[in-house]
Amino acid sequence: MKLVGKRYGVTMKKYILLIILIILLILSCTKNSPTGPSSPSADDMHWTKSQSPIYIKDCFVVPKGDTLVIDPGVEVIFKSSDWVYDFYINDLKVGMLHIKGKLLAEGTEEEPITFAREDDKGGSFWGGIFIDSTLTEQNRLQYCNIEYSFKSTYDNMRGALSFYCSEGIVDNCYFLNCSSSDICCLENTNVDIYNCTIDSYISWGGKLAIYCSNNSICKIVGNTLLGPEYGIKCSDHSEVMISENIIKNYYYYGICCNNYNGSNIEIRNNIIEHCETGIKCHWTGSPNILNNIIKNNWNYGIYSICSNPYITSNLIIENDNGIYIQSNTPSLIVNNTIANNNSGFLCYDGSSILINSVLWDNDEAYVFMTDQNDVYISYSLIQGISLPSQVHNEGNNLMNQDPLFVDETNGNYELQDGSPCINAGNDEVENLPETDILGNPRFSGTSIDMGAYEFQE
Repeated sequence: MKLVGKRYGVTMKKYILLIILIILLILSCTKNSPTGPSSPSADDMHWTKSQSPIYIKDCFVVPKGDTLVIDPGVEVIFKSSDWVYDFYINDLKVGMLHIKGKLLAEGTEEEPITFAREDDKGGSFWGGIFIDSTLTEQNRLQYCNIEYSFKSTYDNMRGALSFYCSEGIVDNCYFLNCSSSDICCLENTNVDIYNCTIDSYISWGGKLAIYCSNNSICKIVGNTLLGPEYGIKCSDHSEVMISENIIKNYYYYGICCNNYNGSNIEIRNNIIEHCETGIKCHWTGSPNILNNIIKNNWNYGIYSICSNPYITSNLIIENDNGIYIQSNTPSLIVNNTIANNNSGFLCYDGSSILINSVLWDNDEAYVFMTDQNDVYISYSLIQGISLPSQVHNEGNNLMNQDPLFVDETNGNYELQDGSPCINAGNDEVENLPETDILGNPRFSGTSIDMGAYEFQE
């Protein structure tokens, strides 16, 4: 009996020790395991990586006078929905940010900040970021990933990221498959958009990559914009600089100016390709279109109606129509290379002045859709041995002479040594650019060259 009791006591001790070890192991695992997304309190204005992921279940408001700071590496997860009626602001059933104060979301390349939906189920989106009436503060989003957002139905909010009467910088951010427009600058905003990527295969009726409207001032520089519907639109008296962007694969236009005023739009040094129309000017005064590569657009390279753009030093190649003009006010077209389009120059009740340009190897050099057309050409290399009646030879043109491009077959339209275009242009034209399309000095020889490229002597 003593032996049995001893054995029983040893066995019980082993069981107790085992239970204690199991409890300690459970506590250890619980302590080290993630606790799931946390929802910030209304007065929590500094979101740290230790809090991440942060869960936003409704409209989180940053009041006037407060600044929301989000640290690098933070992941912000929003309640999302696939039902459009859940996005009405008066009965909101998704998460969003409403910034009435100031937002500083400054990630790094190694640790970006992510704004995303709560799960990966198809068709589910969250309510966007609305920066509202903060002109006295400069908001900043840097190295942020903004994914699967759809604008809430709120006044003056049209995009995944919307600025209204506000100032801001959006730098090195990545927008992925937002079903609303991506960045909207509305009503007297002043926003700089640098080095961002906007990538979307989602089409949602009028979706714009970047929209600037109602007296806004925007700089859009160094971005990559990839489909599907509309690229950049500037309208209603905005002042916009669009420079050094890559714009591709839009069903409609890459850039549209619909500005109702003078020459406060500058479009320079962009690559615009595989869109329905590369650049569209509609009721826009005199936008400056300079040093762009506009190619492989399946309708128009440049489409101008009721505008008189200054089109200078662009390479316009392999489009259906190179340039379309419909305007009673003459458009000035200087030092462009217009080649290998189905039609080089298409006019409808338009008047244009073509100087220092190369019009070569288009299936048709000119198409005139009415008798009310006048084109005045000088100091240009023109394909064909004669000009149509609507084209007025103003002198010093080179008819049907090979421009001697370096490698036209492989898309190199620079001039070879010995090209007849070298030193053959008119350097007394007003407002000639200082550089060619490659950034080389525009005046290299005895006179300016014809076309978009200046041969460097």
